[in-house]
Amino acid sequence: MLKRVAMLAGTAALLVGMAAPAAAVPVITELPMLPGSTQASAFDINEAGQSVGYSGDYAGNVHGVRWNADGSKTDLLPVPGDQNARALGINNAGVAVGASGSKAIRWNADGTIAILASVPGYDEALAFDINDAGAVVGNVYKLFSGQDLAVRWNPRRYLPYPHKASDVIRPAAEKLLPLRDDAYSWANDINEDGVVVGRSISAQYQDHAVKWGKDGVAVALPAVPGAFSSEARGINKQGVIVGYAQMDSTIATRVAVRWNLDGTVTNLGTLPGRPYGDAYNVNDNGLIVGRSEGANGYIPVQWTPNGSISELGMLPQDNDGQARASNTKGVIVGESGGIHSVRWN
Repeated sequence: MLKRVAMLAGTAALLVGMAAPAAAVPVITELPMLPGSTQASAFDINEAGQSVGYSGDYAGNVHGVRWNADGSKTDLLPVPGDQNARALGINNAGVAVGASGSKAIRWNADGTIAILASVPGYDEALAFDINDAGAVVGNVYKLFSGQDLAVRWNPRRYLPYPHKASDVIRPAAEKLLPLRDDAYSWANDINEDGVVVGRSISAQYQDHAVKWGKDGVAVALPAVPGAFSSEARGINKQGVIVGYAQMDSTIATRVAVRWNLDGTVTNLGTLPGRPYGDAYNVNDNGLIVGRSEGANGYIPVQWTPNGSISELGMLPQDNDGQARASNTKGVIVGESGGIHSVRWN
């Protein structure tokens, strides 16, 4: 995850991020695909430099992958009987989460697989992230209906002895309901305190950025002035949140934003002359990664703690990419060209 320190304060104000001198362009390295694959993408990275994602072919034969810091890879197999699997999150113990077929799953550090509890009435599930306590966040959904529901899978705990009447065990699959006036919910990330961020969705499919605390109650994040919709994508240890605000119903009007601890909202800015920005993740040192618009597609970018935005670069043959996550050492992972998983150092 990534964090950016607020430069200005104001009451729920949207502050335009100004471009500062660009940082040195990091060195990009392609992470190897699994044998027989034609495409891959990396989604998350931990403090040891282990990253996870997927590798597969265009026929739908896709497996999860865990790449070590030295670039070596481990095939994260699907549940027997499933054709595909994707790894989307990893914690500092090397435990990865994602999906196999229609099931949300966890790959333990030794490679064994655990299927996460299902929610009755929903067809499919996927897990997006896991914290060091083992709490997992993701979503369940009904096919062809658009009915999504955010879920937090809690580590199993026992009541203390002696215990108070207020002591509870959170359910294995805890529903994270939307805001009172909305119909659906979607979760993207969880921090070490168990706070989850994502979006609450109206019956008309308009998104509102939200967070869920330990009590599982949705709280709307401060509104971005003039925005049509918004979504929270990442949260760091301190509780700084990043994502985007969309100024009308078209994706081209998205701007990357940060929700600060003092309740203000900061516009992170875009590449010069480009209207689009989207922040995916914030780490505990203040680095934010995501994408901005380029001449031929999306450009992977980083926003440093002092507020500057800079391009991360792509593989020589590519003209499109995005950065998805970073650790506190500043190692970033994502994709280049839509088919290559990459790491920036």
